Amino acid sequence: MLTSVFAFNHHARLPRPAHGERGVHSAVLLPRSSRPAMAVDGFDAASFETDRLAKDADAMEAMAAEEATFAKLRTPWKWAVRRRIWDMMEAEDYAEWPRPVHHRIPNFVGAEAAAMRLADLPEFQSASLVKVNPDTPQRPVRRLVLSEGKTLLTPQPRLRTGFFSTLSVDENLEPGMRVDQLTNSKGVAQHGTQVTLDAQYTVDLVVVGSTAVCPATGARVGKGEGFAELEWGILSGQGNLDPQATLVVTTVHDCQVVSDMPAGQLTKHDVPVDVIVTPTRVLRVGQGRAPKPSGVMWDLLSPQKLSQIKVLRDLKRRIEGETGMPLPQGPDETLPPTAGRQGRSGGGRGRGRGGRGAPRRANVALALSEEERQQAYEEACRRAEALAAEAKAEKERERKQAVPLDVQAGNWLAGLVKPKVTPPEEPAAAATDGFGASFKQAAAGWTAQVERQRRMNRGEELQPADAGGRADSAAE
Repeated sequence: MLTSVFAFNHHARLPRPAHGERGVHSAVLLPRSSRPAMAVDGFDAASFETDRLAKDADAMEAMAAEEATFAKLRTPWKWAVRRRIWDMMEAEDYAEWPRPVHHRIPNFVGAEAAAMRLADLPEFQSASLVKVNPDTPQRPVRRLVLSEGKTLLTPQPRLRTGFFSTLSVDENLEPGMRVDQLTNSKGVAQHGTQVTLDAQYTVDLVVVGSTAVCPATGARVGKGEGFAELEWGILSGQGNLDPQATLVVTTVHDCQVVSDMPAGQLTKHDVPVDVIVTPTRVLRVGQGRAPKPSGVMWDLLSPQKLSQIKVLRDLKRRIEGETGMPLPQGPDETLPPTAGRQGRSGGGRGRGRGGRGAPRRANVALALSEEERQQAYEEACRRAEALAAEAKAEKERERKQAVPLDVQAGNWLAGLVKPKVTPPEEPAAAATDGFGASFKQAAAGWTAQVERQRRMNRGEELQPADAGGRADSAAE
């Protein structure tokens, strides 16, 4: 049996961020039924949603036969890991909507807090273009990427409706829209900028979702469909990311971090992570990290998987046309079952913290009227955007405060920043050094006055020697 890396208390849920903290930045999203359908620029939101729900219904039927498929899958040991984590998250109530979490990247309690920890990583702060998976637990990360003024690169789920799309506030946020509207699959399809295989761009950071992850080797398992690896293979093969230098980060619940994932059984296309971010900590994988692959492993790509993904078929035809030689093909495989979806109130296999038969926690959102749900959703989005603006303003204040006083004074003297105190006039051009001795003396006194005012603003008591103001200081 797999064991958790940490002595984790499975009977206590992680606290949610309180109102006013940055964690509220990604407030709970309400059911799609509470959001109005829109048709903009030829995009039929109603048809998109109908198609999505139909695919979810097909996936639910596939779940009924899932147990019989495990023995036929390529890596059955990974399914033992997935099954354990999915079951535990449902039973211990660590899971968040959509539920049940089986056969999906599981959404978890504290996903917002994990996203905020990720945003504090220096690699995130320095990145310009960030690739993030389209799954629900990473939606707070996608929101942060956009709120921080970065470019988001994200695929359509399962690459079934296209390839990648880029989104940014400057390019894709239309008047009257909220940032949150760009963070789900419908918003990406409707407002994103489609990316072609030939597009020239460089990915600075990759964020992936996981079902389980090992901090010793960076080995991870997803939901079993291999799309994170295929996307990595395409991007690295096309030269859009450096497979050895590009950092890979995952956000997970602490219970998803395991210690005994057999790294030696990873396949050559598996992409390990460099950093694991949970709601409570940041774990950096050391020298034992498994190697990262490069390019698409065509010899592992089964005909069944290839038939599902148009962009891979296009890429295969292009390569074979350019080289004049057929690419290798992987063996036939039984594709894993995909996720079913139930209402936001819970459902699925878990029994909550109360044990077998115990009711799940109440979902207040479902007790509200449609109008109240819409109002709550809009208020959550407004609060998220206000927090994002506040965070930017705070960073700007910190940046200004970090500038030394003499540099600030010099900027004011140069006319770069409007001073609160009128500086002395610049001397005649005949001054040998551009300022003149008398002007330097006046500037020194003026700088002292600025410092005195700042100390008064902080409520510090001034010494008698400080009370004379600029004139006394200049006389010195």
